[in-house]
Amino acid sequence: MKEMNFEDYMDEIWKTPQRLNNIHKIMKGDFEPTPAQTPSRVVKEFGRVKLLAYYPKGEVTQSPVLMVPSIINKYYVFDLAPNQSMVEYLCDQGIPVYMIDWGIPGPQDKYTTFEDHIIRWQGACLRAACKDFGVEKMHLLGYCVGGTMATIYAALKPKRVAGLIALTAPINFHDDGLLSSWASSDQLDVRKLSEAWGNIPADFLEESFALLMPTAKMKKYMNLYENAHKDSFLKKHYALDGWLNDNVGFPGATYEEYVKKCYVNNDLMNNEFILGDMRVDLKNIKCPLLVLTAKHDHIVPDQSATVLAEMVGSEDITSEQFRAGHIGITVGSKAKDTMWKTVQAWLKDRVVE
Repeated sequence: MKEMNFEDYMDEIWKTPQRLNNIHKIMKGDFEPTPAQTPSRVVKEFGRVKLLAYYPKGEVTQSPVLMVPSIINKYYVFDLAPNQSMVEYLCDQGIPVYMIDWGIPGPQDKYTTFEDHIIRWQGACLRAACKDFGVEKMHLLGYCVGGTMATIYAALKPKRVAGLIALTAPINFHDDGLLSSWASSDQLDVRKLSEAWGNIPADFLEESFALLMPTAKMKKYMNLYENAHKDSFLKKHYALDGWLNDNVGFPGATYEEYVKKCYVNNDLMNNEFILGDMRVDLKNIKCPLLVLTAKHDHIVPDQSATVLAEMVGSEDITSEQFRAGHIGITVGSKAKDTMWKTVQAWLKDRVVE
């Protein structure tokens, strides 16, 4: 622990009443987040799945992009709060944004397959977005599992995809990470889990991810205490914390298929991934590709995501790594000047006619 000098003591004395005042505000709910504030329109609904559209306030200067979030997290990670929103940033740059809101799985979704998510819903959303904007194809940006899904779709339906942005998207599931070690183990019986629960509960998934970094919660609360005197910090903290605690369940059949085909068999790497009656060949992806990875990602290690650049048939390939974690790359304090800016510049140079 750092030894405190006189200035440090005085600084702590000054911060203490501010902290106490803000603790009182926290207890009153003054920092309760209100996410997803960027104006949007529901273009179409497909059961529990919605397609949202965000339009620039001024002139449209760049081609649109369809964002594909992870199916176990709420979509508003891209729209946490004003000035903490990638959607807001892209719209301010003249980029129309479409977003898939996966909704909340119900008991019937224990039978929903990976094909349902990728071809049925993701495909329907892409077609609806193209029709809404008046284009034949559109850029896809997929985050985490959503990035894997966007990649699979681009391989199966290449004529619909103008460009692919894979944001911390796992492709090689036999990496050096702890999650890979757990999920690929023959000790994990995913069939029994799905039979017992139907949909895999959000609490189970949340605690599983927490075990990947056991000290993360302690560090979070220490950081919260250190910065509790700052209103601006608390607003950003609770916006992100609200999203982190607002997960949804993993549809049972999809979970079983995802773990077996990806983590156990590593089918994408072996060119043996079968979706329905279709084989996924990543060489079919010939559109421009942007691979974005986080150096300190404990969920999708670098070697899991960067390999995509070596497996596609594209000639236009860009890879960027940022000094961030799996979540920080998207919503961290430096995201606007790093990842968001990179995506905006990449889209600017790849206009869809």
